[in-house]
Amino acid sequence: MALHWPTAEVPKLMVVSGLGKALDYQSDVLPEYKERSLQLLREAEQVNGPATRLAPLVWRIFGMTDELRRHIENQPADADPAYKAWLERVAR
Repeated sequence: MALHWPTAEVPKLMVVSGLGKALDYQSDVLPEYKERSLQLLREAEQVNGPATRLAPLVWRIFGMTDELRRHIENQPADADPAYKAWLERVAR
């Protein structure tokens, strides 16, 4: 659904939620979803969709620590404190 309806945000959020759960139970098939998940993020970024803010979680799920670290380091000084705290939790 997320790939076929690129303007619908709810399916994208459901994908990220499912990925998080798959990480929790250490699913063997999780790596198969990396490219498709990154594609969803790229599409969300093009339209400035809300799923874009979940990119750090997707990077964490797929072990993309460099991307996560750069994102955290590049937060503006006036970034939302709640978002910064969430980033710290994701990074752990």
